[in-house]
Amino acid sequence: MASSSSSSSRYYFAYGSNLHMEQMKRRCPNSRYVGRAELPDHRWQINDRGYANIVAAQGHHVQGLVYEIDAADEARLDLCEGVATSAYQKRHLPVLLHRALGPLYRRPVSWIVAKGGPDAVCRAAASVAASPPPRQLPVPDVLVYVSFHHVQDSAPRHEYVRRINLGIADARILGIDDDYIQKSIRPFIPEPPAGDGPATSVGALVFVARPSSTVKDLLVDRLGVEIVHLNAIATPCVSQPPPPPPRPQIYYGPSPPPPRRKLSRES
Repeated sequence: MASSSSSSSRYYFAYGSNLHMEQMKRRCPNSRYVGRAELPDHRWQINDRGYANIVAAQGHHVQGLVYEIDAADEARLDLCEGVATSAYQKRHLPVLLHRALGPLYRRPVSWIVAKGGPDAVCRAAASVAASPPPRQLPVPDVLVYVSFHHVQDSAPRHEYVRRINLGIADARILGIDDDYIQKSIRPFIPEPPAGDGPATSVGALVFVARPSSTVKDLLVDRLGVEIVHLNAIATPCVSQPPPPPPRPQIYYGPSPPPPRRKLSRES
């Protein structure tokens, strides 16, 4: 079993917008899904920066998803979570892991997303054979990003609400309790509007391009512009009309003098 103390890979506990597997795929392209987990003696909040956080609270617990990541993914997470600016700090905390069902356990997140997401994978697996109940085991040192400088309960940033709701949708499918969502997350994050789907439009254009995980994209993602990326602006779905032909050049100056007649000289 991989561990956060392993030199090659470690476990990472996600409780905020990284519950959304498509975002996790972009941020950590080498990540694998391990299962859901409970972090004891903490509670979930939106802090005074407008983002998800956990704070110590005896008798409470935080539910989330556990991913296996490598050193390159961890470096990307450090950038996304603002470790260099102390927006979040890294801690290794104990969780109770509920290992994923066979079709999902240690599957690459990119594979799960390519197959249509966790719901599609679970439905396809259910039609083949019933899986045994997930195994539960304590894991002593899972990587968690925590903010200690911003711990006041507050309202979420506007763009962050949709990202959390996308994460909630995936987390429900993967076994996060509805009761936990209603009691811990919904006091901060409103339900999505009826009919709100994953596609996002901007004006008359719907952007579909997904850039690679470059530093620029990670910074854009950290600022919250998750659906429309800078590189996507060049590839809208809507076809554009051809440019109009150039207008002819018209000369409005004085008329040129008539050509002079060449007189022949008699010999």
